[in-house]
Amino acid sequence: MKTSCFVRSSFGSASLAACLLVANFTVRPLLAADATSAPAIPAVVSSSSADGTRTAATSSANYVLHATDLLHVEVADDARAAHDVRVASDGTVTLAYLDDPVPLAGLTVNQAIKAIAKLYTDQHIFVKPQVSLVVLQYAEQHINIVGEVNHPGPVTIPPEQTMTLVSAVTAAGGHTRITDPDVTINRKLPDGKIQIIHANLKQAMKDAHYDIPLQDGDTVYLAEDLLSW
Repeated sequence: MKTSCFVRSSFGSASLAACLLVANFTVRPLLAADATSAPAIPAVVSSSSADGTRTAATSSANYVLHATDLLHVEVADDARAAHDVRVASDGTVTLAYLDDPVPLAGLTVNQAIKAIAKLYTDQHIFVKPQVSLVVLQYAEQHINIVGEVNHPGPVTIPPEQTMTLVSAVTAAGGHTRITDPDVTINRKLPDGKIQIIHANLKQAMKDAHYDIPLQDGDTVYLAEDLLSW
């Protein structure tokens, strides 16, 4: 099993990894292929899923797309369908040959590939198109840590990684000696409501089963308790 990846450092100060993921569709475009199209980007060798679609065996396959992600989208053998596009604030992208914006935010990379291919097929633009999608630049995601940590404030979630309560507190310099182990996590839901999650930091540090996965925009409150530790 092989993975084709490359690192770009031109976006921001950190190097950004981009891995190519390709859905397994036989190419028979209804549109005439451009004889001058650029060479195809190397595909990722991948394993077959239950529905017969090949999905890349890398963490990028499950990366969830966000607004402001910069993507490169291609359809094999058609240079006119290849372009870079940034996910808009409403979670959509504009793609070649499609009149309406395509909602991609909230989908994994593999789900986005399948959704794009289905749209092209359903609208009779291509027959079984081979779609590829590369994440060129990841949207910045943050957790806000408030209260009894050594460095309160925003903590950046590394691309393609899951940040938990314990790892977020560690990234904020660790808890202080007077931190109350009982912490509160405020999470804004898609409908605008605030979900309140309660967790015990001391318990989570001892047993990973109690560690809470965090999401972009979560605010973690660590109160003061002189006697708890």
